[in-house]
Amino acid sequence: MPDELDLLGRSKKRAYRQFLAGVRAGRAPKLIVCGRAGAGKTVLLSHVARTLAAQGVPVRQLFLSGEAAGTLQAPAPAGSSFAALAQAQLDAARQVLPVSGTLLVRVTHDLTLHGSPPRLPGGQPVDPATWAVKTLLERVPAGVSVLLAVEGDAPADAPCEVIELRPPTTAEAREYLMTRLGVPRAEAERLVRETGRHLDRLTLLASLSGDDVSPADLLGDPDSRRVTEATAALHAAGWPALTPWPDALLGTLLGGPPTALPPHARALLRGSAELGWQPAPVLSAAWPAVARAAQAPFLRALAAAPAATGLHRLAALAALNDWTALAAHVSAHPDDIRHLPPLWPALRAAPTGPDRETLARAVVTHHAGRGEYNEPRARDALFTLMESSRDPVRAWARVKLAESSLESGNMDAARTQLDHPDVTGMTAQMAGLDPWTVAAQADALLVQAALARWQGDLETATRAASDPRAAHGGPRALLWRGLIAKDAGRWPEALAALRAVPDSSPLLSARARYQQGDLHLRLGQPAAALDALLDAARRMEAAGGSAEEVSRILARTATALRRLGRADDAWTQLKGALDLVPADERRHVDGVPRARLLSEGVPILLALGRHDDALAQAVRALDLLRRSDARPVEARYRERRTRYRVALAYLSRGLGRPYLQPLRGPSRDHPDLAQARAILDDLLNPALPLPGTAPRGDRESILHFDMLLSRALAEPDGAAALRLTGRALDMAAHAYEEAQARAMCAEVQLRGPDTQGARPWRT
Repeated sequence: MPDELDLLGRSKKRAYRQFLAGVRAGRAPKLIVCGRAGAGKTVLLSHVARTLAAQGVPVRQLFLSGEAAGTLQAPAPAGSSFAALAQAQLDAARQVLPVSGTLLVRVTHDLTLHGSPPRLPGGQPVDPATWAVKTLLERVPAGVSVLLAVEGDAPADAPCEVIELRPPTTAEAREYLMTRLGVPRAEAERLVRETGRHLDRLTLLASLSGDDVSPADLLGDPDSRRVTEATAALHAAGWPALTPWPDALLGTLLGGPPTALPPHARALLRGSAELGWQPAPVLSAAWPAVARAAQAPFLRALAAAPAATGLHRLAALAALNDWTALAAHVSAHPDDIRHLPPLWPALRAAPTGPDRETLARAVVTHHAGRGEYNEPRARDALFTLMESSRDPVRAWARVKLAESSLESGNMDAARTQLDHPDVTGMTAQMAGLDPWTVAAQADALLVQAALARWQGDLETATRAASDPRAAHGGPRALLWRGLIAKDAGRWPEALAALRAVPDSSPLLSARARYQQGDLHLRLGQPAAALDALLDAARRMEAAGGSAEEVSRILARTATALRRLGRADDAWTQLKGALDLVPADERRHVDGVPRARLLSEGVPILLALGRHDDALAQAVRALDLLRRSDARPVEARYRERRTRYRVALAYLSRGLGRPYLQPLRGPSRDHPDLAQARAILDDLLNPALPLPGTAPRGDRESILHFDMLLSRALAEPDGAAALRLTGRALDMAAHAYEEAQARAMCAEVQLRGPDTQGARPWRT
């Protein structure tokens, strides 16, 4: 006899023994137990179920409380008449009746089915106990045992024996808790007062101390059921396993603070209002037993809860399959699209139509904004849109494919996508009516601007980015205008456009601040660059930017620190960037991101006087670039830039000094200086474009300028060095470059008398 049943009294123990004896004897007994809430009905059914299961007897348990249509998997009524409602209830009851074994049923007084009270055939409303007797107990197949537990009184015409259960006395409850929990008398009395001598709660509280609780036990009590269903909804919404639930959020779902729960329900939680709440093991173990229908009201509450994060709000709507609400939310809150990609497998299963297209577009937009065009979820969402029957949707998808080709350096493929009839067929009339067309036209213009920028045709790029239709691209259009103006040397215009990117677009504003920092570095303003880059890093991390983008900002921050003479701080920043893009030895991996960081670290190592380490790091960068099949144009540029930095390593070592400005040129030659000159001459010779080829981009011009000055610094012949600085001076595009060239001219003059009076630069 279980300890809990000792609290039921002599006649109640008889119910347990009598029912089990009848089952063992094969008599298929039928028994009704009744009593107020807390009398011990759930405890009795639970122990009967465990005992029979241990003996190999098939057991089906039904807990019918509140709206039970989901529990019974009741079909929707064929009509709204009382007779139709009654028939639907009867059909639901029939399909849950077992063909053998034992049926254990608990029914509460608040039972409804599809919002209607229980009804007998013909439509007559009855109390839940009567309905359970007529549709379940009396209709089970022959040979099936039934134990029915009802609240209050049993039906007067009950067809079988009825046993009334009463709650334990205060003394019995106190003694039980002192024995099971090992608590002192005062604590036991407090718990008895709080549980109200409710046997189900007392038993649950005692069982929790040893984790001897089944999901049915938790779902059989209203308070523990509410906690179980609410937390199961949080789990379904993707809440991380080890992250506490905020007190305010859990309180919203439960309808009150968790600390106000009865002791047996509060024991399912670990934590506090200050630190948040986590589930006890028995609570999380019960989640799989919670029906999706039971989670639904809590998921809706989660989606509307002020304390919910964007991720869990979207996950709640996805768990509800409420695609329309989900699409409306991401349309109204575009920054929340960053939470959608993990949900894509569920979104992919949504019915074909505008809602799924909106969600697929959001997933593509998120990954495209991070440059992750080849991410599997992005590709799947993109090709989902390509399957659309609507022309504007396919046009938008093709423009994104063009962006993808542009990102990978495949310019011909990008042009092919833009020339597809889906894109060229867009008209101004269509754009005025369809938001997909408006967006596709804006994005297509920005792709055209990027292609022209890559070709060095900044006039065409400016015209495309300034087209009024491109303005529908919003912050992206401002960012591109700033980039193009920056490349064209229109510095005030570039800064104005970059500063205009609003904070309401966290990712784009982070990129704009990064470009501002890069521009300040270009103009010789490292302090202003450092401020902008530190701000960009904060924004990018807060916006959930990719590791590659964050690392790029950190690497540029390291360069700003180096230029300010803070080489140790610069190296710390660069190591942080490298940690974000770890080495990957796969054969066909895109090595450009890590190679770029390794290359950017070479001048920092040289500033620290670590010449051999710098050369070794440059070799690793070159190896990555030569093995990388991705982004061929970018890889070729990064290879030239890294070879230039190899030359800097030989130059710095040949001068015998760390690479920190100002640097004095050599008074005599050195083998390392000769090696530096050989590398630089090889890089400078093919640097000018051949007739008929695309003009060099702005970054190529800057690299050429820097190589000329470094070549002059490596040249011990003063006259030759002056000629090189003169060529650099002729290339100077702004005041800082001119100052650099003039300073180098002055340095050459200081080397010896053979250069005195030589003035090959403008005055």
